[in-house]
Amino acid sequence: MYNYSKYNYTVYVVRKIGSDFVNKKITTKMGKSAPCYDCYKKMMLIGVKTIVYSDGDGISNIKKIKLRDYVPSIISAGRRFINCGYNKKKCRKNEKKMIMKLIEDI
Repeated sequence: MYNYSKYNYTVYVVRKIGSDFVNKKITTKMGKSAPCYDCYKKMMLIGVKTIVYSDGDGISNIKKIKLRDYVPSIISAGRRFINCGYNKKKCRKNEKKMIMKLIEDI
């Protein structure tokens, strides 16, 4: 296996969700783009040191944090679907339990 830890990787993630016309200027809205649990695990594996992401709270609210200090609180839609045995109704009921279980594993 390759040793990625000698590098100082930073990952930038931003989600653009739309634009508004305000005072004859176009403003871009950003959505939440914090990494999900699976992305977090992969970034830890390859040695990412820092993540920069939008938190969806305003136009320019960007967060920069060391990956070792980040606690994922998001499970991707694909992961939820897999964890629930490919049953959408079951997923909605158990989402909070899944998040808490994953956080405990960190």
